[in-house]
Amino acid sequence: MRAGDMPVCTQVRVVRVTANALCVTDDQTEAWVPRTQVHPGGDVEADAHKGDAGVMVIPQWLAQDRGLRFW
Repeated sequence: MRAGDMPVCTQVRVVRVTANALCVTDDQTEAWVPRTQVHPGGDVEADAHKGDAGVMVIPQWLAQDRGLRFW
């Protein structure tokens, strides 16, 4: 696994949803995240709904690309 592919955690709230993506905010940045890139194991998973909040697990490259804070 390349470093950028490593899963990272980000604290988010879902503000909008489509069939293919979640629009989330970390209270600083709002970003669209493809449902296919959301890893299982977080509070917010690929089947999330508007208003869901908590930890979302996504690839590091995606968090960086979208400007989401992560750890």
